[in-house]
Amino acid sequence: MRASNNKTASPRHHARGITLGELLVVVVIVGILVGLAVPRFGRSQAESRLDGAASTLSADVQWTRLLATKSGKRSFLFLEGTARRWSLWLDNDSSLTFDAAKDSLIKRDSLPVAIRFGFGFAAPAPLAVMGTSVPASGFGSVHGDLVEDCLAGETYPAAAPGSATWAFGASNGLIVGCGGSVADIGNGVLYLTTTKSENKAYAIVFNHVTSGVESFTVRRYKWTKGGAWILQ
Repeated sequence: MRASNNKTASPRHHARGITLGELLVVVVIVGILVGLAVPRFGRSQAESRLDGAASTLSADVQWTRLLATKSGKRSFLFLEGTARRWSLWLDNDSSLTFDAAKDSLIKRDSLPVAIRFGFGFAAPAPLAVMGTSVPASGFGSVHGDLVEDCLAGETYPAAAPGSATWAFGASNGLIVGCGGSVADIGNGVLYLTTTKSENKAYAIVFNHVTSGVESFTVRRYKWTKGGAWILQ
């Protein structure tokens, strides 16, 4: 007697691949997400670099004054707008220009990618930056009747009060510190912002006066979109 060969047939499972249309939909969705994330990341990274540059430069402005105070000589913080870099040096031979053989180069540094600076020299009227104005009250002045003063009261570059120039690829600026029996520093504001974001800016104010006394304090203000300048 023949054994029965009847077996219960198991259903066949066919593996179903991703169609071209489905793949295209996934690619489009991923592209949209990346397109939204990349600009936001770029802005965040640029603003972080801006924070660091503001901290470094405010310290270097203060360093400019301290060098002059301790040495009794002029010190210079030269800001190169086109190259987006700066150098700090001590004028040992009193020539008012940098001489590598005679003067002391203290530091060289440069701005991170997409960061720019601008300048306002002399006691400014309100300066429009990112739709708002830096605090403009309480500035002192460089007195031309004192030998120790910075270049007999001159401001660099020569600019009318209330003017400011974004130096990104444009112009240079010079901050002068003077030592002696009466230490001093040039008067003005150094601005910092990023070309990647309009949400944040910095203003480094030097030769600031408080309560009628020249304190020469370097003050750093931070501005965020929709807000006011806040002292850091």
